[in-house]
Amino acid sequence: EQLKMKKKLVGITREHEALFNFVENNKQMCTEKEKQKMLNRLTKSAEVQARVDEEYFNINMEGHQMRLKWENTLKNCYQIIQELEKQRIELQCNILSRYNLHMSSFGQTLKHEEDSKSLMYKDRRKEAIKLKIQRLDDSITKAKKDCEGIERLMKTYSENPSFSNHKNLEETEQQLDETTLKLDLLEATHYKLSLSLAELEGRPKSIHRFSDSIMKWKDKVRVYIRGVKHAARGPKPAHECRIGQCKAIYDFTPEQDDELTLKEGDLLNIYTKEENGWWFGELNGRTGHFPSTYVEELPVIGSVKCSDA
Repeated sequence: EQLKMKKKLVGITREHEALFNFVENNKQMCTEKEKQKMLNRLTKSAEVQARVDEEYFNINMEGHQMRLKWENTLKNCYQIIQELEKQRIELQCNILSRYNLHMSSFGQTLKHEEDSKSLMYKDRRKEAIKLKIQRLDDSITKAKKDCEGIERLMKTYSENPSFSNHKNLEETEQQLDETTLKLDLLEATHYKLSLSLAELEGRPKSIHRFSDSIMKWKDKVRVYIRGVKHAARGPKPAHECRIGQCKAIYDFTPEQDDELTLKEGDLLNIYTKEENGWWFGELNGRTGHFPSTYVEELPVIGSVKCSDA
């Protein structure tokens, strides 16, 4: 609109200037009547030129206002997008931090039964591993059924394109990828636990497609804890290595040989605290495990705790 109005104004201005020059050059040779006619034409031309010029000015001002509003809108959009991006990055950082925390504790919380140097007796370790293997068997069976169902659905989509669209096909492929990765993780974990069970039972280790993808390591925290536990296995642990005392608030009947029998009111020395809710300590010269929910920890005297604890 601005360009059209500008073109119109330029044309009218040229005509007005041409008429003005014609009147100036011929007013001496014309009669009063002709002169008046030319002046009337010149006046009308000036009015038209002024009106178009005013319209052109108003259009320019409106365009300027629209441009300012557009720039402010872009600025606001930029700030909103910047804030959303900031929130997205913060959310991703939070997720990565949680994932890192989870992975850092993953090896500590899930490998106790597999550790040949742990304080668990052989039978307890076997039973614990078998329970986890059974749970993995159930999960693997379910994951395989899910994979088969998704594969059948994809086959139906491929054979009958009218049943689906591109978006549905992509979502189904994504579900298949996720389920396949989940199945791989379950099978790898199952194989890892099966190796530990075979080692306990004296059977040869089997070969699996994930054999080269599994490695074991020990972090410093676990080595330190194992060292403390190993020292605590002696018949008379050193008094300096206990980390506290507790009092039994309930009776407890052991189910395994490495567990202590508790009577309400018994006083125990605490040597280590397991992450699974079981503690290791001493009662009447005998060491073993006991559930932390059956005891009440007593205030620790500074001289009782050793420097390493």
